[in-house]
Amino acid sequence: MEEGFYRALAVRKEESLKEWEGVSIAGVPATEYVADRCFFLIHFHGVAFPADFDLNRVTVDFVPKASKRFPYGRVELNDRQADDSDAVEGENQETAQASGGGGTATPITHDGYFLTNAHVVDEEDATFYLWGHTVRGMSLSKARVVWKGNHGHNDLPDLALLHADIQPKGHFSFERGDLPPVGDRIITGGYGGVTPNQASGKMLVHGIGRKWNSDVRWRAFIHDAALHPGDSGGPVTSDEGELLGINSLVHSVWQWPRNNLEGYKVRALQPDPEWLSQVIAADRAERRRAGN
Repeated sequence: MEEGFYRALAVRKEESLKEWEGVSIAGVPATEYVADRCFFLIHFHGVAFPADFDLNRVTVDFVPKASKRFPYGRVELNDRQADDSDAVEGENQETAQASGGGGTATPITHDGYFLTNAHVVDEEDATFYLWGHTVRGMSLSKARVVWKGNHGHNDLPDLALLHADIQPKGHFSFERGDLPPVGDRIITGGYGGVTPNQASGKMLVHGIGRKWNSDVRWRAFIHDAALHPGDSGGPVTSDEGELLGINSLVHSVWQWPRNNLEGYKVRALQPDPEWLSQVIAADRAERRRAGN
């Protein structure tokens, strides 16, 4: 049943992008614009991967354990080198045997600040890495959590802010305070399945779960673009490529054995750009004081 569910999502993603063929956003094919800006956020426990870590060595298993802690399920990574008889010894041997999980991070500044979900970084004693396009090419960089909400708390959203000492090749300028009308097309992307991918859908509901007067200002909206485990924290944009927010939670009913999705919808979150800018400014000031 689970395999059928993911196959149905893959078909839905592919079909949703057909209407975007031949369309460009800022001179980039619309079928690539969002995914190319996504970063893969990986967490590992008890091991630090070297700077030249090769993501091509990794095998990926979807673990669809839906729960309050992991509403999407998780993506488990395993280094194939761990199964080789000629696996390297010493420090790299420990690295080869490491496994972890992941999600998606959305770049929002030129100097390495990213949005993702709190549930993606809700891992004690974990080390976080970002893999994606930078001005120096594809790279894996260590990331730190600047701010984290709580996806199980009514007043704290499923949002987190990260920083890495990198310059993304492309980022989303997060300045929009409103949302497009219900029925308008949206595009979303992520690293569901280790490779960047996209899907398209429509805005269904917006303005729900609004917390605009608290210390943490944000609101939620609903769309129907298909997502896979690993797409958590991926960007949701307007049809012009403007960042609206990031994906957080999937709601759907799987009709089996008819193999169709019924009432599929995704909850996404939009932080207040002014509040977010204040958090980033405070962290930049702290980094300057620390000489970073």
